[in-house]
Formats: sequence, C-alpha cells, structure tokens
Amino acid sequence: MKKKKILFVDDDTDTRDIVSFILADAEVELVQIAEAPDVAEVAETEPHLILLDEWLPNKKGSELCLELKSKKRTAHIPVVLISAVCGLEEIARNCHADGFIAKPFDIEQLKQVVSDCLVAV
Repeated sequence: MKKKKILFVDDDTDTRDIVSFILADAEVELVQIAEAPDVAEVAETEPHLILLDEWLPNKKGSELCLELKSKKRTAHIPVVLISAVCGLEEIARNCHADGFIAKPFDIEQLKQVVSDCLVAV
C-alpha cells in the first residue's frame, strides 16, 4: 500500500525535526519545507494532508490556506494550521482550515489529528 503523503510547512528547524520524529512510526511520507509554496507546487506534491505554520517568512499560513481552498486542484486537501499565535481557532475557521493545533502541542494530539485527517482522505 502506498504511504500517505504529508506536506509540513514550518520555518523552524527544531519544530520540523520534532514532527518528523513524532510521525516516524506513522508510516507516512513526510515532505518538509521552510517557506510557503505556491499553489502549483502544492498540487505537484500531491499531499494527502498539509500541516501549515501560520508565521512563515514569505506568507502567512492562513493566506496560503485560503488560496489552496479556493483552487479546484487543491481544495480537497485537508489543511491543519499549527502555531503559537493567539486566536488560532478563529484564524483557522476564517481561512477554512480543516483543523488547528496550538504550539506547544501535545504529541498524542498531533498523532490523533493526523490520523483523523488521513482516514478521511
């Protein structure tokens, strides 16, 4: 069976390393990048799930989420915002994200959100 692919976008190397470690036994392919990709790059990557930091060097995660949800090629991909920003629940709702995880996050919460999103696709 083909592994499900997760695109994880976060500019913090430590956070990327932690998430990679946490999901190492989840039998997923984790693609990590430090800057917000454009919609075409996301479509080419063909992820089953996107974990997206809100504060990225080149664009807010919520802005990218809105773009992804407005395009036919990417609207179906679940997007989960991950951030320490205040008001994350409202930001996630306003950009039509499929979920959110506040930093610092609980390991089991991250695993559960990923599992729930991947079961749905």
